[in-house]
Amino acid sequence: MVDTCLDRDNESNEILERIYNADSTIVQFLYATTAVGKSTLTDKIISLIDTNEIVPICIRTVPENNGNKYNEWEVFNQLFDEINAESKEINNSFINYETYISHDEIMNDYITKQYIEDCINKPKSILKHTIKMSIGKIGKLGPYEMIQYDSGLRGMHVKKNYLKNVFSTQRILLVIDNIQNIDNSSLKSILDVIYATRYKKHFLLFEYTITKNITEEQLIDLQNYIRRNDLKTERLELKQIPKEYIIDVVSHALNIIPSSYEYSNKILDFYDKHPNGNILQIIAHASNLNIGNECVAGEVDDEILKKLLLLSETSLLILGIIIHNNGKLKKSILEKIIPKDITESDIKQSFCELTNEGFLDKKVTDTVTIYHASIIDSWKNSSARKIINSNIIALQRYESYYMNLIKYKGIAVTEQEVAEIPWLALLEIYKVKYPQKIGTLISHLRNGILTNISPDTAWIFLDAFIVKTKTEVKAYKCSYYEILDLCYEFELYQEGYECLKIMEDFFSLISEPRLLFYKMLYLSALDCHEENIHIFETYCDKFSCGSQEKLNLLIIVQASYKSLNKTEECISIYNHMIIPGLRPT
Repeated sequence: MVDTCLDRDNESNEILERIYNADSTIVQFLYATTAVGKSTLTDKIISLIDTNEIVPICIRTVPENNGNKYNEWEVFNQLFDEINAESKEINNSFINYETYISHDEIMNDYITKQYIEDCINKPKSILKHTIKMSIGKIGKLGPYEMIQYDSGLRGMHVKKNYLKNVFSTQRILLVIDNIQNIDNSSLKSILDVIYATRYKKHFLLFEYTITKNITEEQLIDLQNYIRRNDLKTERLELKQIPKEYIIDVVSHALNIIPSSYEYSNKILDFYDKHPNGNILQIIAHASNLNIGNECVAGEVDDEILKKLLLLSETSLLILGIIIHNNGKLKKSILEKIIPKDITESDIKQSFCELTNEGFLDKKVTDTVTIYHASIIDSWKNSSARKIINSNIIALQRYESYYMNLIKYKGIAVTEQEVAEIPWLALLEIYKVKYPQKIGTLISHLRNGILTNISPDTAWIFLDAFIVKTKTEVKAYKCSYYEILDLCYEFELYQEGYECLKIMEDFFSLISEPRLLFYKMLYLSALDCHEENIHIFETYCDKFSCGSQEKLNLLIIVQASYKSLNKTEECISIYNHMIIPGLRPT
């Protein structure tokens, strides 16, 4: 695939000029349709940058084009890992994370707490040894790795403070691709770091992919959100590569010299007929011509799909499993998901096939990554039976693996597997394929909001469930009440109220007092106090004095009376609370 910049001098020069002449921190969006060459351009800029003036940090995220935001904190943690790795390079002025946390108050409190818990929980027979080991930890700060991999708010707070320290000492060129996929927690935290150190004139280069589901209007919304954080933002649209460069691009990507005029002409004809400028489709077309598969799989228009259909069944299964994890999966996890009857030799051969054919990234790491989001697009949009069958099996294997992690969590489950947040992986599958199943995982979602993900991200999944089940609310009644609980608890008031209105189409408020209470709670939270009081006056006399239902109404409406400064009504409600022990003090 293309790994060398063959063009884009005008665009790269324009961006370099903005970097060198910046008088403040700038967020530059580089946007285009998929596979036009955004990453190739940013790689070129990084290769040309003067590292004595600004330090380049590049974050390559999961290769997805659908605006998926389910990997909460992922981009933030990638930035942290990249910065920490950079700090260990020779002649770098970054402070090392291990050195930083040795002076961090939160970290020292964490170590002390661990020491105290050890002393309390260990039997007396080994207490002496425990104290000795714990004192050693406090002296050397040995367990800093524990907070480095802590996905809780405390761990993230320490990491954010570390990043602020680094960004305050060095001017940074931060490149992040697929910014449309960034999760809410990562975006907010990274912007917090940049804003706190904006006097260093950082330059943020964000690649944004436009698709049928991700529009330029959404990009403008994101740009406006960043502006509200008092940061300067700009947009630069990247057009397709000019026609005169196409043969060079293909020759470089496939490492061939065009065999004939006819061959080159077919490539240029394909370029003319596909005005979106997708380089990968052009390269795949040229590859199919080169190996004599121009008409493979009948009348297939998608050139990447043609190459997919030539893969072995094992390769398709492996590819499908990785795609279901947003195009990126640890090898150790992948090996556990693949069926046991597939031999190690078959797996190795498939990895070679997928890498050689340009479907997997050639970088050797502990994680396998789809080379480009266009491959995922071709897979998901395919109606070819071979792809559909492979997809069904891959989905079943993926779901089964993560469901077992949830059911048997704590039994032979490694820290690495726990870090994968299995229920969140399942939620992503269900959001797309089986939203009805989300109801079975809502209790896990509650725990996730407390530790791993933001309420806004949680709503993405809840909304998918509601959209799919809103004509069958009675069948999912318990799940809908759980959603009302979650939304109220995590201050998603408007979202919860919209869900409540859907429920009102199926249940009357008098026959379902619990729904009535929720309606009043949400109206109060949304400051709709007059409407809340009207609801109270409509239904108050329908419940007997002294009943739990009436008491609940009185308690809820009192907040609205208080907000409107209606003192007499508040006193009247107090006098109605006749059940001993239940009067407010």
